[in-house]
Amino acid sequence: VTSKVLAEGWTPVIASMLVSSLGGLILKFSIRAFPLLAPFAPVMNGAGGNLAAVQTSRLSTDLHGSGTLGVLPERPVSPRPPLAGAERGDLPGEPITPKATFGALFGQNAHAGNARILIGLSVPGALIFVSLIVRVQSGGAALPEPLFMIVYVAATLAQVSALFVFSHGVVAALWRASVNPDNAAIPYVTSLGDLVGTASLTAGFVLLSALGGAPWPGAEAV
Repeated sequence: VTSKVLAEGWTPVIASMLVSSLGGLILKFSIRAFPLLAPFAPVMNGAGGNLAAVQTSRLSTDLHGSGTLGVLPERPVSPRPPLAGAERGDLPGEPITPKATFGALFGQNAHAGNARILIGLSVPGALIFVSLIVRVQSGGAALPEPLFMIVYVAATLAQVSALFVFSHGVVAALWRASVNPDNAAIPYVTSLGDLVGTASLTAGFVLLSALGGAPWPGAEAV
């Protein structure tokens, strides 16, 4: 078992290092252009990656309890028992994991519903952490500008939504390839969280700069 975990774990670890390095490179240039971005990046990247990791674990656990590695199982769409003479497999089914599309987040799949809840939780979390960061950075003298809050929350939603779509896809792909998602999925998801989070936050600061805004009153316009 240990050798299998090591064999399956090396590829995602190396790949995640490369992806995280790319995210770090983007962050390096972003901070040069927007110095005030620096304190917000760890929160953006960490929170989004953690939420997506929770979803990834839920998907993997459901797959392990519902099917055989290598074959993506389906669950019946209808909760009613089969009709007389009909086999369970004759009922219309849907993949246990949602499709890796943004549209799938709004579907009836149980995991898509959980994803919407977790994505919704990212909003109050973002508001709380941004407020704390601004209070610390301003010496307790200011609160975030409303425009900055809107931009930051939009960046957070974009990052978390993209990560959930990716987690749905990577778990299904690993399962079909007979690779245990428990051993390989989370490094991919969290490293992409760094990359997408940094890119989303940078895009937010670019937009804030274009609008002539600042993270908090008294801060230099970005």
